[in-house]
Amino acid sequence: MVDGSSQSANDVRLRLKIQRIEVSGPRQDVSQWLLDTMRGQDMYRDVAVTFFERDGSPGDEVTYLQCFITGYAFPDFDVSNESPITETLMFQPYLMSNQ
Repeated sequence: MVDGSSQSANDVRLRLKIQRIEVSGPRQDVSQWLLDTMRGQDMYRDVAVTFFERDGSPGDEVTYLQCFITGYAFPDFDVSNESPITETLMFQPYLMSNQ
C-alpha cells in the first residue's frame, strides 16, 4: 500500500501539466507503438521523460522501462476553440530508472 491508499507500490501514476512536449525521433514512433499495441505485438517500450527548468534548460530525466499503453485520447476538433489540442497517452511502466 502507498500512503494508505488502495494502490500497490508498483502502480505508478504520473500526472503532469505540460506546456511543451518534444518527441525525440519521428512522430511515427508513437503511432507505431499504438498500432503494435492494438495488434497485440511488441507492446512494450522504454519511455524517457526529461523535466525542463523554468529557463528551458533540460533538468532531471527519468526512464520508465518496459511500458505498455493503458489509454489514449485525442480530443474532437473544434474550430471555435483556440486553445492548444491536448493529446493524452497513458502508460504503465514495469520498472523506473533514474538517470
